[in-house]
Amino acid sequence: MPAAIPEMIKSRVTIQWLQGLSRDAIAHDNNISAGAVSNIINELTNALGKYETDALRELAKSLKIAELSPAQCAIGFRTMKILSEHGIDGETAEHFISDTYKKCKSIGVTPSKIVSYIEELNKFSDQVRLSELKII
Repeated sequence: MPAAIPEMIKSRVTIQWLQGLSRDAIAHDNNISAGAVSNIINELTNALGKYETDALRELAKSLKIAELSPAQCAIGFRTMKILSEHGIDGETAEHFISDTYKKCKSIGVTPSKIVSYIEELNKFSDQVRLSELKII
C-alpha cells in the first residue's frame, strides 16, 4: 500500500487544480502520480459536490485571469450590492465611476485633494451657511 499523501500536498494540489492547472502539471509539480491528483480532486468533489467543485474552479480561474484576489472580488460584490439597493444597475455604476475617475484625473483631482477639498468646505460651512451664499 502506497504511503499516504501529506495534507500539505493535498492542499497544494487542490489550490493548483482550482487555479486551472492540468492534472499532469500538478502531478509533476508535487512529485506525485496523475492518479493521485485525480484521487485528491475526487475526494474534494465527493465532499462538496460536482456542481460546487466545478463552480469553484471556474471562479478561481476567472479571478486569476482578471488578476483579482478573492478579497477584491468580495469588495466589488458588496459595492455592487449597495448600488443595486439604491436602484443603480451595474452598467450605470461602471460608467459613472469610470467617467468620474477620468474627469478627475484630467483636471488633476486626486483622492487626497478630494479629502482636502471636503475638509476645507466643512471648515468654511462652519463659518458661512451654504444656503446664505449668493449664486452669481
